[in-house]
Amino acid sequence: MITRKKIIVCPNCGGRGVTTNTSIYPDVGFTQSEWDELDYESQDMYMSGAYDNTCTKCNGRNVVEVEIHTECVVCEEKIPAESQDYDNTWCSEECWASSYHCGCGSSRCGWCA
Repeated sequence: MITRKKIIVCPNCGGRGVTTNTSIYPDVGFTQSEWDELDYESQDMYMSGAYDNTCTKCNGRNVVEVEIHTECVVCEEKIPAESQDYDNTWCSEECWASSYHCGCGSSRCGWCA
């Protein structure tokens, strides 16, 4: 399997380097009515980043290094340059379909036969 490296904006934090502490605000966001219920001090703390944590994926660096597959993981043929991306490991839909297993273990699903 041949791969190359590429630097991309961290998909976890969107390049900010931080994420909101989900133990304090589990839904990572507020409705307008929830926001209105907060006192001004809590609103200021939230907006200033007081509840932010360093991103666990990029460690605050805003970018991550990913592997780009240049060969198909099924047939080992070259993946066309325009299709090479960090989340694509197949050269065609046929190779994707032949390698996919949903993991249910049932022969009735058509994928796990």
